[in-house]
Amino acid sequence: MHTYEWVGYISLHMYFANRAKNTGNYLASNEKIDRYISTIESTIKMVKANKRSKYDVYISFDEWNVWYHSNEQDKAIL
Repeated sequence: MHTYEWVGYISLHMYFANRAKNTGNYLASNEKIDRYISTIESTIKMVKANKRSKYDVYISFDEWNVWYHSNEQDKAIL
């Protein structure tokens, strides 16, 4: 809260894997993204209102991906 006016963007990251081999749940993972962004947006709005600030902080969802192979495959590459 003390640094609100010093922040331009909040950077969000999220990765998805289908380790449970449940395709339906895996494909519905986008709901997690929506909730994640909404939670951060609500927090930004709450801090802005509490500070009575006119300054805007933005969200940058700048790192995301799906995990399409096993961790063992990654270890083999290294």
